[in-house]
Amino acid sequence: MTAASTVRQRVDGLGLGADDYLPKPFDFFELVARIRALGRRSATALPPTLESGDITLDPNHRVALRAGRLRRRLSLSGRNDEFTEPAETLDDLFVRLKASFESQRHFVANASHELRTPLTAEQGIEQREPFDLAEIAGNVVLARRQEAQHRGIQVDTMLATARAAGDPNLVESLVANLVDNALRHNAAGGRIEIATTATAGRATITVRNTGPVIPPSELERLFQPFQKLGIQRIRHTDGHGLGLAIVRAIVRAHGATLIRHARPEGGLNIEVNFP
Repeated sequence: MTAASTVRQRVDGLGLGADDYLPKPFDFFELVARIRALGRRSATALPPTLESGDITLDPNHRVALRAGRLRRRLSLSGRNDEFTEPAETLDDLFVRLKASFESQRHFVANASHELRTPLTAEQGIEQREPFDLAEIAGNVVLARRQEAQHRGIQVDTMLATARAAGDPNLVESLVANLVDNALRHNAAGGRIEIATTATAGRATITVRNTGPVIPPSELERLFQPFQKLGIQRIRHTDGHGLGLAIVRAIVRAHGATLIRHARPEGGLNIEVNFP
């Protein structure tokens, strides 16, 4: 209802079967809260994301999406008059908008999933288990050999036993994000060097890669969420800009140290030392 709706209109609406109403403009979270209140009254368990027809309400990201109309087409095939070309142009626009919408929804879902890792890491490590950085790194590299070959990137490893204690799953995520970052931000014919060592009671993993030249002033920003070299916000085509932010969160959770340098010839050197 609009703010100009009369009491009589509101009463009539409720009498015709409406369970509740909100005057426009209304707050997004009040709408979600009222829907959940109706669910409680009817003893209906509602999922975190609310969907009805072509409308999706996602309170975690304050998103209200309506995609159904993007599936509609003017469909004037068979006609050849002054309306044909504008109709085809609009149909093409609907196709591109629908693809963009689905890409955005896919991005939000994946980014939300990836964000759980740094959020979990920031809570700290409750129980530490022993792990070997060499074993973890070897498995990560093995799983990405095919992608490296497809991208034309040579991967060299020097994996010496390097034992430490922490959360092996988070450490695997750290190594995977380091290697994925080195693969994505490289060049055809480039190289990645991955080494693990144990020195003075500290387990160390080092990942070096060729790639674009990174200005020193840009280096710290790359470890912030959703960042990419040269632009403020990333595109959604190759990763979500969370990899190095996840690395930093896991490093902090383990009380480890993170050393990063931009290579003068291009690319990065990243070293993580576990106590």
